[in-house]
Amino acid sequence: MSPRDYVAGAFFFPLPLAGEGGAKRRVGAATSDVTWAPPPRPSPARAGEGAALSVLAARLAPVIESPQNYLLQNGRSPMMKLYWSPRSRSFTALWLMEETGVPYERVLIDIQKGTQRTLEFLEVNPMGKVPALQDGEATMAEAAAICTYVAERYPDAKLAPDLGDSHRAKYLYWLFFAPSCIEPAIVQIATKVEMNTVAAGWGDAQRVFDVLEAALEEGPWILGEQFSAADIAIGSGLNFAIRLFKMVPTRPAFDRYLDRCAARPAFQRAEEFASGEKE
Repeated sequence: MSPRDYVAGAFFFPLPLAGEGGAKRRVGAATSDVTWAPPPRPSPARAGEGAALSVLAARLAPVIESPQNYLLQNGRSPMMKLYWSPRSRSFTALWLMEETGVPYERVLIDIQKGTQRTLEFLEVNPMGKVPALQDGEATMAEAAAICTYVAERYPDAKLAPDLGDSHRAKYLYWLFFAPSCIEPAIVQIATKVEMNTVAAGWGDAQRVFDVLEAALEEGPWILGEQFSAADIAIGSGLNFAIRLFKMVPTRPAFDRYLDRCAARPAFQRAEEFASGEKE
């Protein structure tokens, strides 16, 4: 084996050699008398190969950065179907999907006409309620569960702290605080129903809003600087109860928080869909 062959085999590419003599160089355990020379200029053919590789790299970049988005945008993966209805909890899921930036299909369920009771929809959600989601063969309902699923399904959207992140515990706490505490507290205040605070799963309605207000004072979002799906769940509930239906009195911290939510482009697009201004 020549010195050139040995070096090529050791490093997986040929190194140009000049002449027979020269300084002694050690390669691995082998010693050869070789003289190193600068590599030759690339030939036009090699330059063409480099240009082709650059084009290929540019085309592959979106695939590497977000394979799921690439497949969806090129029609190679089925889009999620969101079953929704205006002026309902569906706004949470609409806003969520708009925040992902991923294409999805909206399927309007006309509650006034009883579409939610059709066999087709009951196969998606046996409870006959919206929102509901279909992702290929998987189907699910409940706004907070949809938030959890979609945030993990599309990690590029950064709607949930990663596993192991110290913020994840509070993220899950607040995400499920929305349907478990905020929603029933809204209903209790709006209906003026007296509940035993020990028996009620959400405890005291007034305390629910006191705790939420204290958390939002630290802002700008429920986890501090990081916006997440928990903000979508909480912001949707507050917007529904305070600004749309005036079910509970507002507070300064709630107003500031809702202003920040409403300033998000995804929130605005969801509002356009929900109001019928956009299809």
